[in-house]
Amino acid sequence: MPTVQTVLASSTSRVPHRYLEVLLAHVLRKPREWVLAHPEAIVRSSPSARYRRLLRRLKQGEPLPYLLGEAWFYGRPFTVNKHVLIPRPETELLIELTVQHIRGLTAHGSRLTAIDVGTGSGCIAVTLAAELRKASIIAMDSSLSALRIARANARRHGVGNHITFLRGNLLSPVLQNPTLFNDRGKGWDSAVLVANLPYLTTAEWRALPRSIRGYEPRQALDGGPDGLKHFRELFRQLQTISGGDVTPPLHSLHSLYTFTPLHLYTFLEIDPRRKRALTALIRKTLPKWRASWHRDLAGRWRVLEISNSS
Repeated sequence: MPTVQTVLASSTSRVPHRYLEVLLAHVLRKPREWVLAHPEAIVRSSPSARYRRLLRRLKQGEPLPYLLGEAWFYGRPFTVNKHVLIPRPETELLIELTVQHIRGLTAHGSRLTAIDVGTGSGCIAVTLAAELRKASIIAMDSSLSALRIARANARRHGVGNHITFLRGNLLSPVLQNPTLFNDRGKGWDSAVLVANLPYLTTAEWRALPRSIRGYEPRQALDGGPDGLKHFRELFRQLQTISGGDVTPPLHSLHSLYTFTPLHLYTFLEIDPRRKRALTALIRKTLPKWRASWHRDLAGRWRVLEISNSS
């Protein structure tokens, strides 16, 4: 019978050995540390065959998190599949800034709701709910399949009752139902929007390695010809909510303004290469809004913060 050591040794490939250990641990339903500590353990035929099948898919370029059905984000495991983007470490800065801002607002007595726009796997909304146990959170996505995964992740981490999941494009569910801000009559004075929108240009998406382009959902990566398609639409919606010039077609302005929070704070993950174009877009569509930029650990512009409140 093959052992852990012989199975790993026979997996000749360019795949990093750590990936092989994680994959074998997955099929054995053991932690990776167990695999490292038990090289002499017998690997029976069924898990051995499953390991070989998964290894073939890994060699073909399928991302390891999809094979495992799980990815880690902000210290927590999240269920993932081909319908949702795999969470990236870069997005953790978005969480840190948003959590810090919400805690600051609540410390000063603000009544607020947090809105995750384009929730995908739910990693942002669920993490916010787990870090801010008393926060009210709305998570939205246009993909029903993604919402199913997001709900499952909310249940997995015990925050299902803290998040309202809605289907729609960007802020459309709020525009169509502004009473969401009212929270059964309590009313919010602030809303914190957070989003990791698609920000690659179509050309950049086409140039991605097959391990990304061939497996992760295009709609979560491709931001159109200039990478700003979804930012442009979101800013138009923010213009509507904050009383701009755009007339919303699907609801009453009176109803919207009755329930819209006075203060809107928005945190967006960005491609550092889009900073100049985003600056111009903000000046054009949200000229009265305050904008600030945050760098990641590598010194690159990674998060855009905009607000209609000083």
